[in-house]
Amino acid sequence: MWNCITNFFTYETTKSVVVKSWTIGIINRVVQLLIITYFIGWVFLYEKAYQVRDTAIESSVMTKVKGFGEYNNRIMDVADYVTPTQVDLMF
Repeated sequence: MWNCITNFFTYETTKSVVVKSWTIGIINRVVQLLIITYFIGWVFLYEKAYQVRDTAIESSVMTKVKGFGEYNNRIMDVADYVTPTQVDLMF
């Protein structure tokens, strides 16, 4: 029990290693530069991934209408309720 309490209040940090090598430092920075160039060049400029939009209909509602109704002193039948209108040739 005492071991669990002491482990709970123990604080550990990771060790840092400093490598003083020009070769390793240049390789590190070149890899970082390649990753940043990839994101800016390919993802942002070429693919324009930040502008992607969904064009598909995500939901729809379908109801069956019978008879007629009145809206703003206008009598409407089944053909008037269809939105958008189902006409092939329109001006």
